[in-house]
Amino acid sequence: MTAFAGSEGSFADFSYSIEIKTVNHRFLEVQVKLPEGMRSIENIIRQKFQQALYRGKVDIWIGVKRLQAGREVSLNPSIMKRWLLAFSDSGVMQSLGKPDWQTMLNLPGVLVESAVDQEELNQAILESLDTAIANLLEMRQREGEQIKQVLLEQLEQIEQQMQTIDAAVPQIERQRREQLQEKIAALQMEINQDRLEQEIVFMLNKSDIREEIDRIRFHIQEARQSLNEQSAIGRKMDFLMQEFNREANTLSAKAGDNLLSKAAVDLKVIIEQMREQVQNLE
Repeated sequence: MTAFAGSEGSFADFSYSIEIKTVNHRFLEVQVKLPEGMRSIENIIRQKFQQALYRGKVDIWIGVKRLQAGREVSLNPSIMKRWLLAFSDSGVMQSLGKPDWQTMLNLPGVLVESAVDQEELNQAILESLDTAIANLLEMRQREGEQIKQVLLEQLEQIEQQMQTIDAAVPQIERQRREQLQEKIAALQMEINQDRLEQEIVFMLNKSDIREEIDRIRFHIQEARQSLNEQSAIGRKMDFLMQEFNREANTLSAKAGDNLLSKAAVDLKVIIEQMREQVQNLE
């Protein structure tokens, strides 16, 4: 299911941003992009998504910046003293005179940036990540409700097709019986009537579509029940789409007249549209 969410925040003299993007995928695949100093929480991030999602391709970007205006620095007297001693011991440097303060402060180690507790920074980012995941799930929930309504409408269309086919079954059977009798009569052979009737019944049973109708109606019932469940139903709906398609193919293979052929084609079109929508379900 396609969704996007983000979050921003700050901690001490750092700012950070979080972006999450999900797209359709058969299984759960999580890609995490972090600054080098945050690799220690990558597994925690993966676990959060494994608990929140069942399937989908997830990309997470987390960026961290240090705020220059908020940088806190302190003077390291011992390092500065070493530099001064080094200058005083150097005859060449003595001839140049004492360095000014700007030069001294730019020497390595003289100014020390304030240390940041990495664990506390990581914890702040993880808390913002929880907010972003909650927003992501809300967006996926809204999209899921829309997809549910589309699928329910498509199930209604399949049911209407089955009603049309079911109502035409007696006429289809009469036509097939008449066609068989005409073909046998055209052979101009003397045939035992009881045996003929048995063969006609056998051939009609082979082309009977009532079993496929019953199965499709059962799949409709199962699909509607699944769509009302409060759990992950994507894989179950995938399976049902395969079963719908199997029965539609059988109907198409047994089609012996224009009405059934057209109904089977229309049915397969609806099922394919549903299959595309089901790929968005978790």
